[in-house]
Amino acid sequence: MEWYYVDAGERAGPVDTPGLHALIDAGTVTAATLVWCAKLPDWQPLADVGALLDDGAYDAPARRAICVECGGAFPGDQVIHFSNAVVCSACKPIFFQRIRQGSPTGLAPRYAGFMPRFFAKILDGLVAAAVQMALTTLLFFVAGASSSGIAFEAGSSLMGMVVGFAYTTWFLGRFGATPGKMALGLRVVGVGTVKIGYGRALLRTIAEIISSFILMIGYLMVIYDDERRALHDRLCNTRVVYTN
Repeated sequence: MEWYYVDAGERAGPVDTPGLHALIDAGTVTAATLVWCAKLPDWQPLADVGALLDDGAYDAPARRAICVECGGAFPGDQVIHFSNAVVCSACKPIFFQRIRQGSPTGLAPRYAGFMPRFFAKILDGLVAAAVQMALTTLLFFVAGASSSGIAFEAGSSLMGMVVGFAYTTWFLGRFGATPGKMALGLRVVGVGTVKIGYGRALLRTIAEIISSFILMIGYLMVIYDDERRALHDRLCNTRVVYTN
């Protein structure tokens, strides 16, 4: 059987079943990695397709079960099965604690709704405004005396746009979250919760302008979307999730 998997946001493969198990053992493919084969109707996390891996195409001692909590690969005698989930012995306490608390278990992401994203945006606006004010003050002392009022205003506005783009793009590309999102425990991820790079971070920042231009409807889509995606998330195939 041939398998395809998502690596750094891109489709990789095909590999056969023993090859996929080798990737699992190497840590390249984890429980959260999206995989697909001809027997699946759509891409699914590896943790959800464990039965299809047991096709007799590899030696029994090499078989590994994927823990839905830590994503590690373990021999069958070192895991427990609960419903459709596989959990290693080390993760068993936290797994059942999540069940008792009614919290999502395993590596399934929790999508952030409108209000936490709204407050994160306010915090980011305050931070970006403080940076812009500091740079505008510096611009005033350096060139204000010799510049006309119109030129100064134009330079200040341009600086504000540059700061906004650089602020969002750098933090998303470097950390996967802006300071506002970090403060609220949020992170921007790609397919299969993979980290987005600077390129997609820049595209998402540009796409966010579209969400703003259409009467903020692009932002309000978060309320109705199953995965709480705004328009710019849909355009760039990203999601905003909780980090814990």
